[in-house]
Amino acid sequence: MNDFIDRDFLKRLSQKTGHPLPKLVALKTDYDPFLAGTEGQEEDARRFVALMRGAKIPSHTHLRDCHYLLLHAEVGYDGDWEWLQKASKAARALGLIEPWAFPDRRTRLLVRDGRGDGEEIEYEIVKPYLSVETMSFAIPAEIKRRGDGDDRFDSRLHQPVRVIVLLEKDSDALREEVVQPCLDAGAELRVTTGFTPRTLAGRLAQEALLDPRPLVVFLITDADFDGDHMPTVTSRHLEFIRSRYPQLPPIYVSDIALTLEQVTKIEAKIGRTIPRAPDRIEGRDRVELNALAIYAPGWLRERVEWALAEVTVEVEAPEVDLPEELAAFIAKGERLADRLLARVSERLTKIEGIVSRAVEEWQPDEVEVWVDDPSMDRDWILGPERDYGEQLNVYRARKGWPPLDFTPRVCALPGCERTMEHRVVQARYCSPEHTREAGNRKRRRR
Repeated sequence: MNDFIDRDFLKRLSQKTGHPLPKLVALKTDYDPFLAGTEGQEEDARRFVALMRGAKIPSHTHLRDCHYLLLHAEVGYDGDWEWLQKASKAARALGLIEPWAFPDRRTRLLVRDGRGDGEEIEYEIVKPYLSVETMSFAIPAEIKRRGDGDDRFDSRLHQPVRVIVLLEKDSDALREEVVQPCLDAGAELRVTTGFTPRTLAGRLAQEALLDPRPLVVFLITDADFDGDHMPTVTSRHLEFIRSRYPQLPPIYVSDIALTLEQVTKIEAKIGRTIPRAPDRIEGRDRVELNALAIYAPGWLRERVEWALAEVTVEVEAPEVDLPEELAAFIAKGERLADRLLARVSERLTKIEGIVSRAVEEWQPDEVEVWVDDPSMDRDWILGPERDYGEQLNVYRARKGWPPLDFTPRVCALPGCERTMEHRVVQARYCSPEHTREAGNRKRRRR
C-alpha cells in the first residue's frame, strides 16, 4: 500500500476492501488532505491561485493579511473569509501552492534557542563568557563541525536526530518546567500559540528540508478534545506533506502531555482537583497547561525529561589541543583576571578582548564527533516506517476504534473467489449473475 495516495487511490481502496471513504481517512472528510480533489475543491483552489497572482501577493504573506490585500486590490474577491480558508487549504492539498505558502496564524512563532529565519522572538539571553557574578573565567570550545563552517561547538547540531518540542501555551510557570530540560537535551522549544496544525506542519516540513537528520516532534497541549486531537491533526498533515516530498527526512511525532486521563492520575496523586479552564464549553472538561504548572509543579518537567532522554544521546565536545601561542594568550588573560577580577569591570573587558581576539584568529582543524544512535523505540503517533494502512490504524486506535482489515474483499457466493475492485462498496457479489444466483439459493433453502 505504498502507491501515491490521493482521492483516486482511496476510491480504489474503498472498492477493493469494502470500507467507505470516511473510514479510510484520519480526519473529517472535508479536512483530510489525502481526500482533496472534488470538483468544487479544484475550482476553489484554481480561483485562489488566480486571485493571489492577480493581486501579486507573495506566498509568505499571512492568510489574514491576504484577506485585506485582496479586498484592497479589487480583483474579484468578495470578502468571504471562510471561503478563503477552504480555498487555500484545497490549493495546498492539490499541490497548486507549497504546503507552507500563505500561512494561517495569529502570532509569531516563539523560539527558545534563537535559531530560525529571523522572524521569531528569542527568549534566551546569552551570558558573557567572562562572568563577574560567578567569579569564573571560561573559554569557549571553538571547533568546527564538518561542513558547518566556523561556528562554535553546539551539541544540538551533533544529535543524531533533531528534536523539537511544541508548547501550545506560553507563561513564566511553563517556561520554568520546560525550558531547561530542552536546553540540557539539545532540543528546540517552540511556543505555538495561534498556529493552525496545518500551518505548523508546513513550517516544520520547510525547516526539515534544510536538515537531513530524522525529525522528532513532541507536543504539549491543553487537556481537552482539541488538545487530544491536535497531535493527530499535526501528524496527519506532516504525513501528507512527506508523501509529496520524498526528500524530507523521516519524521516522528508523539505527545508528552496533557490528556484528561493524565489529569485524573495527577489529581489522585496530589489529592486535590485542578481547576478547569474558565472559558471551557459547558459539559466538556478542559484543563489548561497553565493550571498544571501551578497545581502540580515538576510533573511536566519530569515528563519532558523522560521523553527527551529516550531519543537524545549525550554529546561531549572533543578535546582540542591549543597551539602554544594561543595557550599563552589564555594564560595571560587568566593571570590578569585573577588579579583584577575583584577590582574593576573595565579591566575585565580588556582581558576578554585579549582572549576573544586570540580565539578569533585561531582556526582549528576539523574534527569528527562520534555519537551513539538513539533509541527510537516509542509508541509514535506518526512513524515513517509505516505504510498508509498501518498509520491509519494508529490514528484509529487513538480514538478507541477497531483497526481496519485491508485484505481485498471477495465475492460472497460460496465457491467464487473473484475480487470486488470493480464493484461498488455496498455490493456483496462480483456480478449481477452471482447476485441472482445467491438470491435463488436463498429462496430454495426456504
